[in-house]
Amino acid sequence: AGPNGKDFLEFMKTPIGPQTSVTAIEWTKISADKDFLIDFYKDKLESEGYKIGNLEANQKQYSFTFSKSDAKTGGNAKGRFTVIESNIDEYATEKMLMLVEYGT
Repeated sequence: AGPNGKDFLEFMKTPIGPQTSVTAIEWTKISADKDFLIDFYKDKLESEGYKIGNLEANQKQYSFTFSKSDAKTGGNAKGRFTVIESNIDEYATEKMLMLVEYGT
């Protein structure tokens, strides 16, 4: 006999791997330029114990990854910081995006 509906629901509730959450923060039309934003957030993340990946550049888009593991709690977090330069003089940065994935 196959599984009944209750067994299926219990199966669907059971995680098949580590559970993570993702948070995305996006800012648009920022007066600060890319160099200031990249340096500021790199410094801030490093001061909080994050490892910073290499800066990647693709036309007017710049990004770096960051990660941190906490041996004491077993928690970890990783993410990507991205800045897109503006094409107009009204503001320097079109968009800044920070994605963070962390264990729950």
